Amino acid sequence: MENIFKKKWVERFDSLSPEIQKKIKDYDASSEIFQLNKQKGSRKYPEVGDIFEISVLDDIKFQGIVLKNHINNINGDDLLLICIFNRDVDIELYLEDKICENNLLIKPEIVGKEYWTRGYFYKIGEYKKPINIAEYSFYSVGKNKFFDEYGNDSVQKEMVCLSGVATITGIGTMVGEELIIQGLM
Repeated sequence: MENIFKKKWVERFDSLSPEIQKKIKDYDASSEIFQLNKQKGSRKYPEVGDIFEISVLDDIKFQGIVLKNHINNINGDDLLLICIFNRDVDIELYLEDKICENNLLIKPEIVGKEYWTRGYFYKIGEYKKPINIAEYSFYSVGKNKFFDEYGNDSVQKEMVCLSGVATITGIGTMVGEELIIQGLM
């Protein structure tokens, strides 16, 4: 089986203009780490439905939501599943419908609570209704298999996400690439 995650990225990358491709190549080759802006930290463990904000560069903001919490798998305990929406969207409108890949800046990612304790994710609200999201799976490059967030075998779903826990710089790097694609960086 081929690396589905890489294939999707190559297809997307090839569809970009040569200028954007060059910016992404330069960005990826740079030793400079793109970082999220720090806001106020919180020791409170995030709950499902918590809406959070991230801030980058000169105060460009994005909103995300906690999809699941208390995830235990081979990568750790009490992990969280989040997604981050595109800029300037009415997050509640998307939550009333169905979260799908085309309205997300960052597809579902597994993260640790340090995003909140260090102030990179800042809670700004909560969504109390059930969250409807397109089916997703996590692809393990090393094992060439699909898993759910708990590490159980799965099949390829509508949204394919990379398996593992996103580090503090991992989310920053993904956001940086998306900012380049959107012409904001």
